[in-house]
Amino acid sequence: MSKPKKEVQSLIFMLSSAVFVAFVVVVCLVYYFGSSGTYLLRDILISPDALKRISFTEEDSSFVFNKIEFVRADSHGREWGRFAVSKQSYEAFYKLVAHERSLPRISDEMIQQFAIIVPSVLTIMVQARDNEGARGSGSFFQQVEFLDNEDLFRVQMRDSGETWIYFSYPGIYNKVVELFAPTLS
Repeated sequence: MSKPKKEVQSLIFMLSSAVFVAFVVVVCLVYYFGSSGTYLLRDILISPDALKRISFTEEDSSFVFNKIEFVRADSHGREWGRFAVSKQSYEAFYKLVAHERSLPRISDEMIQQFAIIVPSVLTIMVQARDNEGARGSGSFFQQVEFLDNEDLFRVQMRDSGETWIYFSYPGIYNKVVELFAPTLS
């Protein structure tokens, strides 16, 4: 065989080998590090550090952070209290659950629990930038809902309408009541 023909065959063999090895590496990476279909809570819920930097514009209005509020309700929907949540309490909650992974499978029963049982709600509020001096009621930015005496809670995805991500943490309801409404625990 001539030398140029051998060089072409060697080149084709090397390129084919490189493509094959690249394919195997990609398959292995996807298999071992691919999407699990779950979210880390810290990737969904706004961090305490980012609260100070909330600044965005929607429909020709600029918004900034206003306050955090916790509304505690019982399983019959009766409101037991509305509490202002300090940034320190919010930070303690965030540290408690930041590394939790969302539930990979959500049953219809889990979703129905939030429709049947009125949850307690942690709400992060914003206000128009031009009203920054006045601390009014504010507008909704993000919510976390907790079921009375349950381990199940959910976080609303920002800018996605009614998309909720579900989590489970042992004793979470009692822990958030201790953090956000200590006079009732």
